[in-house]
Amino acid sequence: MSVMIQVLVCVATVSVSGLLYLDFFATNGFLPAFATAVLAASALAWLTARRGLGWRVAAFATFPLVGVPFALHDTFDEGWVRVAGEFGLGVAGGWARVLSVSVPAEPTGQVLVAVLLVFWCTAFTSVLLALRTRAVLAPAVPLLAAFVAGLVVVASRQGEHLEAAAVCAVLLVSLIFLRANASIRIRPVVGGAAFLVLAVAAGAGAGAVSSSAERLDPRPLHTDPVPPPDLITPLNEIRNQLITKPPRPLFTARTTGELVGIRTAALGHFDGTLWTSTDDYLVVGERLARDTSGAEVSARITLGELAPPFLPVVGRPNSVRFATTAPKTVAFSATSDSLLAERSWAVGTTYEVTGAQPVARDLTRDAVPSSTSEFASFREMPDAVPAGVLAQTLALTSAAASPAEKLRALEAHLRGLPYSVDAAPGHSYARISRLLGASQDGDDKGYAELHASAFAVMARVLGYPSRVAVGYRVREQVTTADAHAWAEVHFAGRGWVAFDPTDPAKTQRDTPQQPRMLPVPVPVPSDGSQKPTTTIAPPPGDPPVEPEPEHLRPALLAVAAFVLLVVLVMPIAKARRRRRRRRTGSAAARVVGAWEESVDRLLERDLALSPDRTPLEYARYAGARLGASSVLLELADATTTAIYGPAHLAPDAAERTWRLERTLRRSLYPGWRRLLRWRAYFDPRPLLARRRRR
Repeated sequence: MSVMIQVLVCVATVSVSGLLYLDFFATNGFLPAFATAVLAASALAWLTARRGLGWRVAAFATFPLVGVPFALHDTFDEGWVRVAGEFGLGVAGGWARVLSVSVPAEPTGQVLVAVLLVFWCTAFTSVLLALRTRAVLAPAVPLLAAFVAGLVVVASRQGEHLEAAAVCAVLLVSLIFLRANASIRIRPVVGGAAFLVLAVAAGAGAGAVSSSAERLDPRPLHTDPVPPPDLITPLNEIRNQLITKPPRPLFTARTTGELVGIRTAALGHFDGTLWTSTDDYLVVGERLARDTSGAEVSARITLGELAPPFLPVVGRPNSVRFATTAPKTVAFSATSDSLLAERSWAVGTTYEVTGAQPVARDLTRDAVPSSTSEFASFREMPDAVPAGVLAQTLALTSAAASPAEKLRALEAHLRGLPYSVDAAPGHSYARISRLLGASQDGDDKGYAELHASAFAVMARVLGYPSRVAVGYRVREQVTTADAHAWAEVHFAGRGWVAFDPTDPAKTQRDTPQQPRMLPVPVPVPSDGSQKPTTTIAPPPGDPPVEPEPEHLRPALLAVAAFVLLVVLVMPIAKARRRRRRRRTGSAAARVVGAWEESVDRLLERDLALSPDRTPLEYARYAGARLGASSVLLELADATTTAIYGPAHLAPDAAERTWRLERTLRRSLYPGWRRLLRWRAYFDPRPLLARRRRR
């Protein structure tokens, strides 16, 4: 009973460590995979300790049957070579991806393989050590290591884990007490007290680390960013798109909420000539950020001729969910709130993005732009700011009393300037000076690129963190004629607030007579009754078509894999036990082993050994029904001698009884019954039956 309780405590401690990953993964979809891995590894450890299975086979050969169905089911359509490659990368280098992926991460792929492998090894090792060793601390070491590893993984997430640390400490103390009391080498009271102090100290230390505001986070030390796009600045592409004739359809967007534009990129670095971005893009899943400041906005976007790599988003995106096949690699920059695909996407790719967007008109007099060091880079300006730009900024904002009013004054002034796509391109200091009339060759004509850049520079002159957003006007059918740029200023407690310094009335375009609809793939039934087709996107009033969820697929695959595992373990376990009975022990033990092996074979023929029968009685009973009484009687006689008078055994008794066992085994399936012999290999009853053995 004490051993069983120790096993249960080990499983409970691993489960507590797994709950830490609720802050690491975007959804709770990893919990079924986690539970299956822990239970399967614990069961295999039990069989390894009690039934003599090889621990290498049990530990390593069976993990793919759990890891592949849960973590890599999305790659099944790409062939088993791809599945095997992804699994190998997850096992060999999955932790590099765990420490570099954008959090919260999607519970799939190499990341989930690496996490499941940790839990698998922890559960298997701790249970096996609890059953096979007498060292008091042996099973506690992997359990504590797994818990500390979980704290390291979630170090970048806000929140404390003192409760989990306390529960883990209590479980470890309980495990140590149980093993100390069962040990004959350590006195229960002294040993238990010593290990109690050790476990409580470890738990308290882990809790302190997990609750510290300046906790150690290894993620910045190991990043694996997606290569940034080979593009000088997307701001320079606005004019080329605006003058494209006829306009090309880029994507459709069905938006909700108040938006200035649909953003593709945000530029936060200005060197006096160009606005650029040097952000790192990390691979993400469905969840992107957890920012709830501002009104909720969303968009359902179907991509058309839009050139990669940037994916359109709204507000500060919190989540993205693809309704069709997603691009190969999707990466996100938490600094610029931009989303990109490492490779091109198929025409008709559809996804839904949600985010938070504070509205400029909701800014009150007490709204303050952020002044913390986190946004210092968004306030930086190159040396030698033109005196005219500085003077014009101060003159336009001198009558305003609050930051919000100052920014509205700048916005209103820039909107009143003449608009022209034929204006000279560029957004440098010199071009901004000409726009504001601060130079002798003043040219106050411009378009969105120049207006957004001027607003962001003037906001930084006031000491406010600002950036330039590049994207498109909010339309149902977005074309190149909708290319746009605006500015954003970060306010404390609110986030990035959008300001549009370009008058939208001056940029209205003619509505196309019949915009081209974008093809959208139609989901194909799983039974293959319908061939893949392409249809036209439905009118704006129609509800979107949602794909059928496939939540049950990983669970069903895991169940099938577990059943297959059990089926494969049966013949291996029987072969190992037969080998041990035949080759280990004294001559009497090998004679009894031949008898027990014969009883196992008879049990597979539904002839169970009753506890109230002696070997001779059982031999007469089974021999009468199978017609092999002479072989069974000789086996029973040798077994009785081996049990009660081993000194009277003949020198070749062991070899003779095993020859008799082989003769009996071959005679159990005569004639057409040979076709049923294969069932005996997978019959679990001989492994579960309990018999007395001297």
